[in-house]
Amino acid sequence: MTDTKTDTDSARVRSEIDDTRDHLGQTVEAIGDRVMPGRIIERKKENATNSIRGLRERIMGTAHDARGQLAEAPESLAHRTEGSPLAAGGVAFAIGFLAAAVMRPTGPERQVAEKVADAAPELTADVAQMGREMADSVKEQASGAAEQIKASVTDAGDAMKTAATGNTDSGDMGGAVTATTDMGGTASI
Repeated sequence: MTDTKTDTDSARVRSEIDDTRDHLGQTVEAIGDRVMPGRIIERKKENATNSIRGLRERIMGTAHDARGQLAEAPESLAHRTEGSPLAAGGVAFAIGFLAAAVMRPTGPERQVAEKVADAAPELTADVAQMGREMADSVKEQASGAAEQIKASVTDAGDAMKTAATGNTDSGDMGGAVTATTDMGGTASI
């Protein structure tokens, strides 16, 4: 029985030696392949070809993608601005601006632009004056409202002091104090 076991072990060892020899042979061939000048040049040439091919595919793919995106742009813009009129107006303005920048002005357009440029200082002065008047009006209203709020808060504070000093013996504040402003707001203390 030991002979059978020894035969099996020696067959297994021979098989492992053969596998190792094959593996070692492949490794030596791979090393020789890497250091051969002809193979090195072939690999470099193949790498350069693959790089150029990949670059070309990226560029052509990008151009193709851009063409597809331009074709889909109107639908995409309509979808993105749906329910948002301000965004739709901004997109329309941008498209108009780009179109105006690309196209040359015609003779009648130049004449209208000159007339507008001549009238612009007068219109600018009128708009500036209206803006100043509006700002003054808003400033007056805001300062009046602030004075009213200040007076209401002062009155509420005085009322609270009076209520607190008048009822110090019982420990009760005498109820809540409420101040109402002309702007419709209330403050409860």
